[in-house]
Amino acid sequence: MKIDLSIQPSWPLVHENGCVAFDVAPVVPAEANPLTDITTQRDELIRYALEVRPCYDRINRIVGQLAGLFILAQARGRFEADFESSTAALRQIEEVHDALSSIRPPAAAQRHHKQLCLALGEVSSVSAQFGRSLPTPEATRASISAWTLTLKQASARVRATSAVELGLMPVDMSQACCSCSASHAGASQ
Repeated sequence: MKIDLSIQPSWPLVHENGCVAFDVAPVVPAEANPLTDITTQRDELIRYALEVRPCYDRINRIVGQLAGLFILAQARGRFEADFESSTAALRQIEEVHDALSSIRPPAAAQRHHKQLCLALGEVSSVSAQFGRSLPTPEATRASISAWTLTLKQASARVRATSAVELGLMPVDMSQACCSCSASHAGASQ
């Protein structure tokens, strides 16, 4: 069976036909430059961005990790708080809490910092309930539903703290479908 690649499908593609992404091997940077995505020129905001970026990224990852664990727990009808992935998330929550607490944001970033602290607090409130007894699958599902709502709220709060000028974005779209269009538009100008 031969596929005609000249026909454009009705669904969105990740990359257009002929995109250079198909021809280029993935590049693994030797050492990432921490200033790469920071576009502000204000020294105090640059310092803040460098300090807060690891916390921002880890909170995002923790929310995603816990959400994945909750999906598994919903399917199984049980949640294992001592499961390796759960304990890893708990350790990360503590580490992020310590790191985020040690940051002294400049006046222009105090509300931003507070929102990240509130998001982490929501994630922590969920994890604090992990030791609670969930004797039945129904109790497990009810608890996980409540935890998921709290995680959604924390995730929304983290997304609201996204700041392009500080290099804080929940998703890096540089390798997504918009790259093809952007690279073609830039080449034609």
